[in-house]
Amino acid sequence: MLAVFTPNGASLVRSDLVRSDLDMTDPESRSAADQGFETLAPDTHTSASDATQSYLQDDDPASSAQELLRGQDALRSQDFMLAQVAESSDAQVQSEAAPDGAGPAAGRPEPGGRRRQITLPELPSNGVWFDLISPTPAEAKAVEALLGFEVPTREEMQEIEPSSRLYEESGARYMTATLLCQSETAQPRLSPVTFILRSGKLITVRYDEPRPFAILGAKLARNCPATVTGLHVFMDLLEAIVDRSADTLERLSAEVDNTSTRVFATTRSGTGKVDFKHILRGVGRRGDLCSKSRESLVSIGRLLLYMQNEGDTLKLTKDMRAQIKSMSRDVTSLTDHASYLGDKVQFLLDATLGLVTIDQNDVIKIFAVLSVVLMPPTLVASMYGMNFKFMPELEWHFGYPMAVVLMLLAAALPYLFFRWKKWL
Repeated sequence: MLAVFTPNGASLVRSDLVRSDLDMTDPESRSAADQGFETLAPDTHTSASDATQSYLQDDDPASSAQELLRGQDALRSQDFMLAQVAESSDAQVQSEAAPDGAGPAAGRPEPGGRRRQITLPELPSNGVWFDLISPTPAEAKAVEALLGFEVPTREEMQEIEPSSRLYEESGARYMTATLLCQSETAQPRLSPVTFILRSGKLITVRYDEPRPFAILGAKLARNCPATVTGLHVFMDLLEAIVDRSADTLERLSAEVDNTSTRVFATTRSGTGKVDFKHILRGVGRRGDLCSKSRESLVSIGRLLLYMQNEGDTLKLTKDMRAQIKSMSRDVTSLTDHASYLGDKVQFLLDATLGLVTIDQNDVIKIFAVLSVVLMPPTLVASMYGMNFKFMPELEWHFGYPMAVVLMLLAAALPYLFFRWKKWL
């Protein structure tokens, strides 16, 4: 999907290519695939929610199956931004549908499930922010044709060496950072995001939904000043990303403190047992989130350092330079805090495993004491179980009570000795 933000308004250009696994023999599925591209402009009269409903109809079997149409996840994640567009202005949906009976060149897929060819709507030349979300080849080529430079592929964005993440090409600055996504879920993940700056325009390429993008997109959809440039949007995005990282670490710090209280609680309620398995899972999840947060912060710090070094080339204003320095200090402190939280999580992990070992040793201790206590009575019973002909105690009237008392004494003496040594 491609979202284009222009001064005094925002337009959303949306497209989906036909998947090879789509059942093109079904008329309804073929109709959904032929919808192609839709453009939401600020001067239209159909709400964004209506556009979404027209794009993903409830009675469409293709939309009921997950991931049959590419970009479906991105569309769901953009609901908030679309709602803001609807608040700021009405919307008009312009659909380019292929005519019935047309061949592959007119929009139908060729036999064998090959993708159909669709032409993108004309992109606004005054756009300041082109947000490519899981872009298709057609979307990437449309942006390249409009702006005159290449859009990196997903494989290129995943390179880890700094020279492949921070560089200049064809007069454009390419900056790739690793951002944390889904941090509030049980499975947070890292996703590379590329920022491209050239001639006052910002192009972002991403394959996930970091929260700062949705927040800033909604803000610009409500009010996009006429004087805004791609550099201003880039600075706002960086500030939102740093703020989001700080919020994540604050929440993580509170969760780690809560886990610490549970691990080292002096009183144990309920059955008297602590669910260490659940605690270990929680410690592991927090450790994973902490390490990913730190990796993201390190990547952002490198990007900010690159911005400082390229300040003259990018023609940064004095306020922008001060803002970048402030964000660099924030990222440095957040990185240190993430390292501290990582050490604390490791300490909690070691402590939890130590407590598990202590509980296991307590169980083993009980078996050891029982073995020692029962050994003397077993010896007494073994002696009187021998088949000798002459054993006077067997004929004695008080022989059995004497044997029972002797076994009880043999069991009690080791137990009292252990209590006296405070081994129990």
